[in-house]
Amino acid sequence: MKKVLALLVIVAAAIVLGYWGMNKMSTSGMAMELAFGPPTSGIPMQAVIKASWSNEDPKAPSGVWQKWIHEHFELKDSTGTPVLFSYQVSSELMPSVSGGGDAGFLSTTLTPGQVYTLVFRPDPHKSLRYQMTITAPTKATEQGFYTLDRKE
Repeated sequence: MKKVLALLVIVAAAIVLGYWGMNKMSTSGMAMELAFGPPTSGIPMQAVIKASWSNEDPKAPSGVWQKWIHEHFELKDSTGTPVLFSYQVSSELMPSVSGGGDAGFLSTTLTPGQVYTLVFRPDPHKSLRYQMTITAPTKATEQGFYTLDRKE
């Protein structure tokens, strides 16, 4: 009986944590997990795409995800020049992140020290967006959660 009760508690906790983790978008902002790699011809940046942000199948072909990224994400440098993202199934910068509601990764290369604005639009046909300013680091940084502020 104790084992059954313990299992129920674990399952309930997993459901609550999963729901919370997959619904990080709120009235004030949303969290996005990013990592920056060592500089080569720029500084590589990768970000986790949560499957809950989209109606797409997490197992959909990369072309589907590349189109979805283009429709929902925007990255511009300080002069307003767009920076393109590519889609990756896995991440060399965040190898510990896999599965568990992740659909893949945004990937791009930034100029160290340059300021960028990242925008995510849950529905590209509406004004709601989540936005943050990033200064590209000059060296690799460990993965971490960054907050995109809600804008209407």
